[in-house]
Amino acid sequence: MADIFTPQEMLRLFRNKKILIFGGSNIRGLYKDLVWLTESCSYIPQRHLKGKLEKSYHGDRLVEGEKASRGRDYREVRHFHTPDRLVELHFVFCTRIYSPYMAEVLDRYRCEPPDLIVVNSCVWDISRWGPRGVDDFKVNLRKFLEHVQSTMRADTMLMWTTTMPVSSEPRGGFLIKQVEFLRHTLRFDVMEANSFSASLVRQFGYDVLDIHYHFRCLIHHRSRDGIHWQPQAVRGITNMLLTHVALAWNRILPGRGPRRALERLSEEAHLTDEEVRELVDFTITEREATAARMLRGDQAPGRR
Repeated sequence: MADIFTPQEMLRLFRNKKILIFGGSNIRGLYKDLVWLTESCSYIPQRHLKGKLEKSYHGDRLVEGEKASRGRDYREVRHFHTPDRLVELHFVFCTRIYSPYMAEVLDRYRCEPPDLIVVNSCVWDISRWGPRGVDDFKVNLRKFLEHVQSTMRADTMLMWTTTMPVSSEPRGGFLIKQVEFLRHTLRFDVMEANSFSASLVRQFGYDVLDIHYHFRCLIHHRSRDGIHWQPQAVRGITNMLLTHVALAWNRILPGRGPRRALERLSEEAHLTDEEVRELVDFTITEREATAARMLRGDQAPGRR
């Protein structure tokens, strides 16, 4: 469940904030949609989601990365700030949740840590780093979280996003010939990794945004390659992220989503687990259902 944010509302939420985003191509799409949303309510064009290593995208700049590669040493670091420099968005492409490179990147932010870290890593970890990919992922995720704790401020918010549902026959750049045999089992490995990572991240006291759960019945918004997602789905993830952050920071929601459901979310954010279990079901009105369809991407929220 999520509210629907306009550019002004997103900029107000992130005012004087630095956001650091780690992940693969789907999370790069989330970063690009956040950048797009700083100026427009429309869906980000598909061509921008497919793009990579652009010298500049919508006013950002490529800080690291020169040539496209399907190798594990692929690098792409992007920085964006609004014209008034009140909002900063940094993106780092990662092919493994923890490595000497990731440790180096985290250390760069030791002196000026971000206010929010959004991170996901899974598909590359479990498919491109040998037969012990899943086991290594579990060890490396713990190392990453420990490094964050030792590097960042105590009030830095970290949000782990689960990996989106993968098709039974995915076709992506990470699936080189040597690992094509993983094609039919990858979706199950992703589910196992999601379950483990969500549990571990919560143990460290950080937030989890389970986008796999929310999109498991919305696979008609997945691209033909079985890995990436269409602009409507990406905007849905963006709004889920912004709603989660707004609730965590005790900010007022825009109120465009299903009203009673969002009020319930806001209330539950301050309830104990026992109080949440005592809440009863409720009926959503037609108007609220229409807002939910807009969020899912069944209809566009309009253009600016």
